[in-house]
Amino acid sequence: MKLFNFSYVIIVPIVFFIGINLQIRHIPQSRVNPISPKHDFYFKLNQVLNTSQLKPINLKIRDYQNEIEFLIKNEVNDKFTKVILSTQKNPVWQVTSLQQALKIAKIKNTYIKKIDLSIKHPYATL
Repeated sequence: MKLFNFSYVIIVPIVFFIGINLQIRHIPQSRVNPISPKHDFYFKLNQVLNTSQLKPINLKIRDYQNEIEFLIKNEVNDKFTKVILSTQKNPVWQVTSLQQALKIAKIKNTYIKKIDLSIKHPYATL
């Protein structure tokens, strides 16, 4: 009977552990991003409202309905316009539409009670 070569006993485990170590290092580690898409929406909305010089009053966030509701003071007659925005849509486009509606109302000297931009077909109540 031949005796087993002891060099194989040492070399094989070393190569095995080096291979396992290289495999473990190349596993991509998933990173957790602490910023949610909702946070990005709120950040963009805040930025757009500041640049558009609209001052929301009584801001209410309804996450369960994906809506944000607030009031804007009307410059013409010091009344308030209720605005509803969707958290599912781009805030830049919603605030742009809001500005256009308010501009048209100011030109026509009318008062808008409510603007709902959260649904598929937005509407305004005069």
